[in-house]
Amino acid sequence: MSPSPAHASAPVGIDDMNLYGSTLSVDNAEVAAARGTSRYMDLVRIRRRSIAPLCEDPVTLAVNAALPLVEAVGPDAFELLIVATESGLDYGKPLSSYVHRHLGLTSRCRNLEVKHACYGGTASLQLACAWIRSEAAPGKKALVVTTDLPGNQFGEPAELTPGTGAVAMSVSTEPRVLALDLASGYAAHEVLLAESGAEADRNGGAGRSFDRMVKPSLRYCEETGNIFSGTLYAGLAALVDSDPAPRPGARVGMYSYGSGSCAEFFAGSLGDAARSVVGARRIGAHLAARRPLSLTDYERIVLEREAKALCPDFTPERETPAGHFEEAYSGSGLLVLEGVKDHYRRYARS
Repeated sequence: MSPSPAHASAPVGIDDMNLYGSTLSVDNAEVAAARGTSRYMDLVRIRRRSIAPLCEDPVTLAVNAALPLVEAVGPDAFELLIVATESGLDYGKPLSSYVHRHLGLTSRCRNLEVKHACYGGTASLQLACAWIRSEAAPGKKALVVTTDLPGNQFGEPAELTPGTGAVAMSVSTEPRVLALDLASGYAAHEVLLAESGAEADRNGGAGRSFDRMVKPSLRYCEETGNIFSGTLYAGLAALVDSDPAPRPGARVGMYSYGSGSCAEFFAGSLGDAARSVVGARRIGAHLAARRPLSLTDYERIVLEREAKALCPDFTPERETPAGHFEEAYSGSGLLVLEGVKDHYRRYARS
C-alpha cells in the first residue's frame, strides 16, 4: 500500500530509546598495559569496555535494553520487531524470535533479524520508519533493537575497541527523541575490509569543530566500547544526554557504515522531549554501576564464551566474578541465560 501524501510527510522517528551495557566492565588502560598496546589509547578514545557475564548473551542484552520501552506502553503497542546483530547464535533460528517471546510481544507482531555489520541498526531503523509511513498499522509502533558482543581479539590492537551492549528504539509517528528526514544518501559496494586507521586532525578549526559537534556524542561509547550495530545510537543517546544538551529542534547529522559494505548519511531533528525521555532511562548511572573486572576474570569470561558459544549443551557458570550474580541479578528482573539443551536456549527473569 502506498502512503498517502499527508501521511508520508508526517514526522516519523524515534519516540523512546534505551542503552543497556550489561553489568561488567574492563579498564582499557589496564588491558593495553598488559598487551603492550598503550600507544593506541589516544587513537581509540575508549576508557572502559562493557563485558557481559556468561549468563548473558545477545538475546538477554536485547531484552534487557528493550523491556523498559515495552513496559512503558504495553506489548500491544508493537506490531513489528527488528533485531540487528552481528552476533548470531545458530544458522537458522533468528534472535528476534527469542526476543519477541521474552518481551511478551503478541502474535500480531512480526519479528525478523538483520545482519549487516555496524550498518544493521540503521538498516533496521529505516525499515521500521518505512513500515510506519506505509500506514500498515495506524497508531502502532515498531521496535528496533541492536545487540552485540565481541569475540576474542587478545593481543591485537583491535582488542581495545569492541564492547558489549544493546540499544532499543521505539519508532512511531510521535518521535519525541528524533524525527528522521525522508531524504538520505546511501551507497553499497561489496568489499573485504582488512584493516583501517586514521590520524585525528588536532589543529585548527577541524579540531575545534570536532570537540564542539562530535565529542559530546562519544561519552557513552567511551564507556562501552564499539557495540557494533548500536554504536551510532549510543552516540545519539549521549548527545541528547550531554550538558549542555542541544536545543529542541536542533538538526543532527548521522553517518552509518558497515564493513562489507553499505553506508548511509541521514539527518533528523531533536524532539521537544528528547532530553527528558532519554534522561529518564538513567543510562549514565547504569554504566557507572557496572562492576570492574580484573584482567584475569576478563580473560576467563572471553575464553569460556568462545569455547562454549555454539555448544549444543551448555550451562553458564555464574561465579565469575565471585558474588556478582547475586549482587547484580538476583531479584532484578533482568533476563539471564539458564542454559542450552540440544541447541535450544532457555532463559528466565532473575
